[in-house]
Amino acid sequence: MVIFISCEISDKIKNNLSKNFEIRFLPHFELLPEPVSAHADMLIYKLPCGKLLVHEEYYNLNENLFAGFDVIITNEPIGAKYPHDILLNALNLNGVVYGKNNYTSKHIKVDVNLNQGYARCSTCIVNDNAVIASDLNIARTLNAEVLLIRPGNINLRGYGYGFIGGASCNFEDKVYFFGDIKKHPDYEIINNFLKKHKTFPVSLSDEELYDYGSMIII
Repeated sequence: MVIFISCEISDKIKNNLSKNFEIRFLPHFELLPEPVSAHADMLIYKLPCGKLLVHEEYYNLNENLFAGFDVIITNEPIGAKYPHDILLNALNLNGVVYGKNNYTSKHIKVDVNLNQGYARCSTCIVNDNAVIASDLNIARTLNAEVLLIRPGNINLRGYGYGFIGGASCNFEDKVYFFGDIKKHPDYEIINNFLKKHKTFPVSLSDEELYDYGSMIII
């Protein structure tokens, strides 16, 4: 399996991921806010057809990175200020796509409009029917069982805190966390929620949780 992930991940996370995945590191994209400009959930959207949606300028700069994959290119406006940075930050949950209308790419069919533009990075997917989030509005909107945790306790340079979705990624029966999930103050309820849904937490390092923008697994 191949993963697309931020070039900023720590060596400990890199070493653990490399045991099971081929890693393709995402360079920064200068048109996005610098702290999140290498985040997979800002740079790539995996379409239902399996193709990867990527902005034209980023693709042209990093064409070799996407060798072997079918890519759809978009030249829609993208920028460093919200909400112009959320072009590809949509959430596909069990075939229902959540995003912010008028700012999500025209190539992404949004089924449910969200006021919270960072739909994907806000949400830790456990499985098709269960997620973890700290945003109350998202928790009320998603058609899934939502474990609501307290905001914060996830690092993200340049911001007050990061999101649980950006600090994790699900694959098969596991949720990988970028850091040690046991250091989160809501660890016990998170762990119980994962157990309820027959999913297992994998801490990729002993560091504090960090929002690296999740990862795309192909």
